[in-house]
Amino acid sequence: MDHREQRANDGIVVALLDFPKGGTLGLDGQSIVLKTDNFVGVKNLPRETFHLATCKNGNTTNVAGRTSADRNTINTAITVGFIVFGDDDTGGHLYRRYDPRTEEVASEETSPVDDLTRSNLLQQIEASSNPSRVLLYDQIVHGSNNEKNHGGIERETDILSQQRIWGEQTRYINESQSLLLKDIRGLSSGEKIVPGCYDPEDETIRSGPNKNHKLPEVDGKSLVYPPIPVVDPRLSLATHKHIGTKRFLSRLDPSERTKLFLLASGHESSNNTAGFVWLNRILNEYYRNSWQALLGDLQLSYLLFLHLGCYSSLEHWKDLLAMVSLAVDNDDKEEEFGNDGKGRGSGRKQKHDLLYQGLLRLLPYQLSGMTDPEFLEDIDEGGGNFLIPSLARLNRYYEAREREIDRREEEQNLISKFRHVLSAKFPRTFFSYHRLSGQKITRLRSNSNDDNKCDACTDAADNMDVDGVNETCFGADEDFEDDEDGPVMVSSEEIEASLARSDCYASNSLPAVAAAAATYAPSETTAQLRKEYPLLAAAVMPHEDVLMTCARALDEQNDVSLVREAAAYLNEVEQQR
Repeated sequence: MDHREQRANDGIVVALLDFPKGGTLGLDGQSIVLKTDNFVGVKNLPRETFHLATCKNGNTTNVAGRTSADRNTINTAITVGFIVFGDDDTGGHLYRRYDPRTEEVASEETSPVDDLTRSNLLQQIEASSNPSRVLLYDQIVHGSNNEKNHGGIERETDILSQQRIWGEQTRYINESQSLLLKDIRGLSSGEKIVPGCYDPEDETIRSGPNKNHKLPEVDGKSLVYPPIPVVDPRLSLATHKHIGTKRFLSRLDPSERTKLFLLASGHESSNNTAGFVWLNRILNEYYRNSWQALLGDLQLSYLLFLHLGCYSSLEHWKDLLAMVSLAVDNDDKEEEFGNDGKGRGSGRKQKHDLLYQGLLRLLPYQLSGMTDPEFLEDIDEGGGNFLIPSLARLNRYYEAREREIDRREEEQNLISKFRHVLSAKFPRTFFSYHRLSGQKITRLRSNSNDDNKCDACTDAADNMDVDGVNETCFGADEDFEDDEDGPVMVSSEEIEASLARSDCYASNSLPAVAAAAATYAPSETTAQLRKEYPLLAAAVMPHEDVLMTCARALDEQNDVSLVREAAAYLNEVEQQR
């Protein structure tokens, strides 16, 4: 191997041949639009870490010369990705060529780059000082902040911040790199990834969880994920409409299915492991009993959804979250655990503590990266939205952990981060509860809101890293969001007035329901409410009962689904008189 190949310009090189002007190049979550036809590539990528490069063909004509019809034309080009983690024979470098026939950057199998061209490219990249042809990795990561004319120290701080965010978003991919990417997913560095979706034919083509379907008519691989069971023990099997659960159960022998359900129900379990039956099965069968690999897969699938628009990756991410959240949904089993006198459930299973600590660390970074969280809040998966209930279950679990007196300050801050991201990204479900609860939260800053940040919030280099800082930012936040489409901050007086109107509405409009509440509400358990009216249960505030929540939902009418559940609940209460 040539010594230049080994030296690799002090880092990994991503070289794209013939990539057209106007195309979009993304690297590790940051994207730029190329403004030159002679672009070569990017150099000095850190070694031994996971990188995701994305390419999307743009309009090759001059933007100034485009007609109004051209501007209204929707760009239907597909975003493709290349994973780089430095394990191949060329020192980890990525050399790919743009194919004008498919209008995509081709894979190595379709359009190989010979050794002589690779050597010449390395020489050009090492010798080039033209920023329009060869970019430094720091320039990509720094992104649009270059235009802010920061000084040297501030610019370096911004770069380190972005690198640290990407490091957290890929932490468990890196920790389980060989096992997850090579052994489980069957991928190699430089692999071309194309967005995909579930195809029933994959069930006959694929022979194992680590076999990705090589599409015969598509240049690249589309990841095929194993079916994940999302089994709520409080629901009957007939009510499960989740496709992944049906696919998983259909692969089992009848006796094996029966055994799993008996274990999950606790009939054949001598300890408190019933909730972890499905999680243990997936960990053992798919992830070689590695919780790092499971969390790495959670991060990988989310990144592929976020940057490639891969729907099957979104489904896998949501399924994993739902399964992991159901494993710790023990609110209705608290009497079985007891208490050891220190605020801890003596019977609570500690086997997967590291998994849930890691999940707590990665979730705020994933949720804060969502550009359109309302899409995930409104999406309906046949039987309803189970992403929001999954996050609600995890929130309850971590709040219970927060009350344990021996939890470290770092974990307390992570829980505070998680709570604040939920309230910021999903305000209809989580915002009001945490605003009125009076709990202190840790402020998370996003890149787009740096100019509006609260003065009481930390100025840490990492926009997400605010460990050790717990600030009550409710008052300072009132001017934070100026976007009229975003959540509106209101004063406590207005909230109290709204609650008073809700009480008045409930007393004037629902006298029969109020009369029946005394006989019906005591018999209503929390588990039954969550089972039959999940949105209504999630909307109940600490100072409200269920009827007050129904009255508030009917008065505000902000959520159609919540209004329907509230009306159905009140109708059921009236029938119980």
